[in-house]
Amino acid sequence: MISKDRPMTVTPVAEMTFEQAMADLEQVVTQLERGDVALEDSIALYERGADCLLYTSDAADDSLR
Repeated sequence: MISKDRPMTVTPVAEMTFEQAMADLEQVVTQLERGDVALEDSIALYERGADCLLYTSDAADDSLR
């Protein structure tokens, strides 16, 4: 999925740095909030965002241990 603002990475979430996952998550939220994404793309974006959220949440939890 390519945004008009900046492209999201196509890197698997598990291979991303925390910063990359946060950037993708921010992009997902921006695109979904804009509301001009087709349904199929919205579902894919939601799934990507969920993966990024889980990854960043786990990474944040790990940093506190």
